[in-house]
Amino acid sequence: MIINDLLKFTFKHYPLNHSLNKKQIKKFIEASDPEVRTICKKIFDNTQHISFEFFLTRLNICINELLKIINLNRPIFVFIDSDSYANNFKYKSNFWLFTYLKQYIKSKLNKTKEFIIINNLENYFLTNNDTVILIDDCMYSGDQMSNSIRHLNNKKKLKLSLYLLVPFISDKSIQKVNDAFNKKHNLYTLCKIIYPINYIKPRSINNVLNKDELKILNNYYKRIDEIYDSYLIYFDHKLADTFSTITPFYLGIVPNQKNLIVLKTINHQHNYSYLLQIIPVINKCNKYVNHIDIYSPKCPYPPYKKGFMDFINKHKKDVIKYKSLSFPSNSNSISNNIKNKSY
Repeated sequence: MIINDLLKFTFKHYPLNHSLNKKQIKKFIEASDPEVRTICKKIFDNTQHISFEFFLTRLNICINELLKIINLNRPIFVFIDSDSYANNFKYKSNFWLFTYLKQYIKSKLNKTKEFIIINNLENYFLTNNDTVILIDDCMYSGDQMSNSIRHLNNKKKLKLSLYLLVPFISDKSIQKVNDAFNKKHNLYTLCKIIYPINYIKPRSINNVLNKDELKILNNYYKRIDEIYDSYLIYFDHKLADTFSTITPFYLGIVPNQKNLIVLKTINHQHNYSYLLQIIPVINKCNKYVNHIDIYSPKCPYPPYKKGFMDFINKHKKDVIKYKSLSFPSNSNSISNNIKNKSY
């Protein structure tokens, strides 16, 4: 299956290549305080950059697993929580992925399936033994997915399968989701939760740095947010917020005394990025040095959000056209390992 044949009917816009920039990383490390330079190198060496190609390949593997267990004689139910509905759900990542899911299954089965979006388990069409899909690109801490589980009230007492269509999942998030599931009596006693077999674990900063190194690095960013329990992963289509990863670090805020002084005196109600030394380390983010938003980063710019084309227009020469990318017929041939980069 050639990816262009599928993508042209799915996404209006593709993300750019936002791999790490070796030259910028060298400048970033040199501008850092001496005590933190080795720590910075460790982080870059252990960062998982997930290209758009690799992400879709992993997502396809999870969808193929789903197709083996779902009843294809029934509609396909996809859960999108009410909070997303209330906040322009069409500009959220799960709806963006939902549009891809529809087209992929259509191309895989060579026919159109009925998809029903639901925001609760009291939907009229749901019946025993149906599968409800909860979709996301990555589960970091598990807060968002566990919150969705907590809002599922199975008042009709149906026997359902909840399939988490998520290609990147941390151990911590599984524990948190399972805890939320087990506390819902009508879920725990009647339903089952299913994770993809071939998901990939994001790398935790706690497994890369020791306690002393974590404390040193955290001291530079704690005025923004704590770095503990963060995950060293980002995607061509998204850099997560500070609740999931070390966003200020990946946005290029150098851990040095100059920035430490600025951050100690900031007023969070005003933009302060123009006062900071920022050395962007992600390709095609060199123009994102003013008015940075660590809670909703604009580089990499999510292609499902408003304003993406404004971002693309600044990089017209860099837009990637996927011409030869194809999905392997044997999903088992895809390695679960992501090569570490050395700088």
